[in-house]
Amino acid sequence: IRDKFPISDLKLAGIDVNETAIATAKRYLPAINYQVASVVEIPFETKSFDVVLSDACLMYVAPKEIKNVVKEMNRVAKRGIILVEWYDEKSINGVVKDNHWCRNYEKLLKPLGYKVEKIKITNELWPNDNWTKHGVVFIAQRA
Repeated sequence: IRDKFPISDLKLAGIDVNETAIATAKRYLPAINYQVASVVEIPFETKSFDVVLSDACLMYVAPKEIKNVVKEMNRVAKRGIILVEWYDEKSINGVVKDNHWCRNYEKLLKPLGYKVEKIKITNELWPNDNWTKHGVVFIAQRA
């Protein structure tokens, strides 16, 4: 992200529930604000980031928590949310496919005031059978 957007005051942050993952990230990219935390309760102020990005994270969130997690992402995002997740057109809370939760994130994001674009993950984008079968990039911009 820093390479594509060389903005002098660009601030990046990341969270993960796994302390080892955070320690590894700090070794490779020390200029980023990392915290051990859960997406259920994001430890940042309201509207503290222009864009929130989740890459293969929400596929591990239980159905009873997904609506609150999306609301938390909405709380900290000023302009938009980008999700790289597994998709199921019919399910909002989640249906399991190939051992991961799949959902219709467009239906979760639109009621929060987002215009949502879906980009199907192809073999050229991500050469992995499960990701080409289930993966979608959701780009949600505040309407």
